[in-house]
This record gives sequence, C-alpha cells and structure tokens, in this order.
Amino acid sequence: MAEQMTFGGVEAVVTFDGIETHTPRGRHNVELHLSFLRLHGQANNNDFEIPYTSVARVFWLPKSYTPHTFVVLTLDPPIRNGEASYTHIVMQFGADDVIETTLRMSEDIYNSRYKDKLQLVHKGLIHQIFVTILSGLSDAKVTRPGRFRSCYDSYAVKSSLETEDGYLYILEDSLFFLPNPPILILHEEIDYVEFERHSDRGSNMHYFDFLVRLKTQQEHVFRNISKNDYHVLFTFTSKKGLKILNLGGHWDTDGNDICTILNRDMSEYKVQSFNFGNSDDDSEEEESSESE
Repeated sequence: MAEQMTFGGVEAVVTFDGIETHTPRGRHNVELHLSFLRLHGQANNNDFEIPYTSVARVFWLPKSYTPHTFVVLTLDPPIRNGEASYTHIVMQFGADDVIETTLRMSEDIYNSRYKDKLQLVHKGLIHQIFVTILSGLSDAKVTRPGRFRSCYDSYAVKSSLETEDGYLYILEDSLFFLPNPPILILHEEIDYVEFERHSDRGSNMHYFDFLVRLKTQQEHVFRNISKNDYHVLFTFTSKKGLKILNLGGHWDTDGNDICTILNRDMSEYKVQSFNFGNSDDDSEEEESSESE
C-alpha cells in the first residue's frame, strides 16, 4: 500500500507500507523523499536514511518460480546497523499487487524538476510504480533482466550458496545471487569460471556446481544447479567471453564432451538451446508507462 505520511517533521513524497525486506530482514515502510529514502522498521523501529547519491544501481528482477519481484538497491557507501553492513537493500513485492497513489510535492517543485520524469498520479503494479518513482526522484540506473533464459524460461537458475538456497540471476554484465546473502559479481571482476560435475551417484548426478573465481582470488561456488540448465548457462558464459578454466572436462546432458559441442555449428546450437529474447542488453532506464 502506498501512502503519504510525515516522519520526523519531513513529509514523504510517497510511502510504500509494509514492504518485505530480506536485507535488512523484516518489514519496513519505505518512504521516498525528494533527496533521500528512509526505511522504517515495523517491528524493531530500526530506521535507515539513505541519500539518493548513495544509490549506485537499482535491480528490478522477477523472482523465479513464485509470484514475487525483487527490487534491489545497491549502495555506495553501504549503510550500517551496529556491526552489520548492508551493500544491497533487497526488497520483495507481490508481482500482481496493484495500487494507486498521488505524489505529494508542491506544484512549483513538480513543474520545475519532475514534470518530464513523473506523473502526479500513478496506478498499476506496485513494483513498477516503486521503481518508476524511485528512478524519477533519484536518477538511479535501473537494470532489468536481459537475454538469458533458463531451460524453464526463467531469468535465473536455482542454486545454493554456502548454506542458503536462492536464485542466481544471469545478467548482461553481472551475476547476482539473491536473496541471502546478496552477492553481485560484475563480469569485469571475474578471473575465470568452472563447471563442476557431481561425481556422486543418485540424485546428485542431476546437478552441477558453478565456480566463479574473482581477480582478487576470492571464490564463490553456486551449488546444485539443475543439469538441464547446463547448456544455456555454458552458452551464455561462452558468448560473454568469460574464461572457462576446465574446458577439457566439460560434459553435456547427453554425456558428450564439451569440446565436441564447441565443434558444432554454434548458430544451430544457439537456436536449439537458448532464447535470446527481444532486447540486446539489460534495460537501464525507468519504465515510462504503467498499467492503468
């Protein structure tokens, strides 16, 4: 639900009430002001005030296999709560929730600063309205999924990192594991990747691990990815020019060595294994239209 409210004597342009957040964990009222946003915790009263100049990037990512959408704010510098530091604010919206709201600002401010960016009245999907208003107020870069689709026509592959299950989003210039811990890896930070086949018998044979080694020598291992997603992930990784360390040890879902695959007609392989969608890159601009 979106409302107008006053907090600490400063009136918000709009407030989204009771938004589920994975980091920091809980439910928060999210206030969008003219120059900053505020998270107000419903249960613990923890408040975070974040200037828009600290919002380096906004990710707008449909949540795979569930009727939800992630909106992630990447911050530089991060916010802190005691010993905890948050580089990414991970919010979750209902994918089909519809709201109507009116921006609260003076006519002079609207006409001089926002008339060409924002409508005064917004009606449509809550996640779309949130991103639209946030990007209009902050001028933050917005990234949406690009060409990658899993074998299940999703923007991400199911995987686990350390002890947490989640989704690895395969974006045009980065990888993003969500929701916990949120790990963003830019392609330019990657030294090499490895595809690691499970050697155990039984159900584990239906999965593989995807190791990403950074130029800093740090490693992330995304485990238990469905074997059915091997083709599309390998093809996308290859097309992006990322170094694949263990080419000689690769396999496909038919048991073929990857060197055999590389000798095939890649245009035919691309059509059979990978849906590139309609866009060439991640979208990095605000939505200009909303459902009415």
